[in-house]
Amino acid sequence: MIVKKKKNKILVCILGETRAQDITWYNFNKYLLKSLNADLALCIAEKKIKNNQMYKNAKYIWKYKDSKDYTNHFERAQKLLLKKKNIKKKPNWKIMLKVKDFWLARLKGSSKIRSGTGGLLIYNRWFLLQNILKLNLLNKYDRFIITRSDFFWCLHHPRLENLNSKYIWIPNGEKYGGYTDRHAILSKENLIDYLNIIEPILLEPNKL
Repeated sequence: MIVKKKKNKILVCILGETRAQDITWYNFNKYLLKSLNADLALCIAEKKIKNNQMYKNAKYIWKYKDSKDYTNHFERAQKLLLKKKNIKKKPNWKIMLKVKDFWLARLKGSSKIRSGTGGLLIYNRWFLLQNILKLNLLNKYDRFIITRSDFFWCLHHPRLENLNSKYIWIPNGEKYGGYTDRHAILSKENLIDYLNIIEPILLEPNKL
């Protein structure tokens, strides 16, 4: 008796912007969306571009306001988390700005805003998570792919039935001293942990 593997219901999520979609859309659609029979979600901070195929084909579009300084975005996120968890004392998350290099870039420290996208990326993952939870999409989809719009796909994405859902799957490369955040395959078991990096920063900065 041959047991067929259950087909996964998949949501592909583009973060930040639909950069280069005019060049990449055809292959993105062919080798990723259609190949996996996946739905598309955009979690973005950009002005809508005319004739943008990603907008036209997205099942979900979640937008937030871009800013040169993401400090206010972090403050609003902390306020929501404190209310949700009924925490009275507001932790001073800004002590985390003392950590060097780029992981909280785009947030104002003691003197100037560091260049880069570290803080922005942490926030837009949290914003994506809030929308997924709000629409109860953890019960609708089995797997989630967090990726970028400017990859030029030349072959079919690996079948997710062959990738154990207990693990987070990322490409081997683009490490720069850590793990790449440019493409990740997630499941209900690990999506929240992957997208919720902001919570320990805002609620437990001293412990972190």
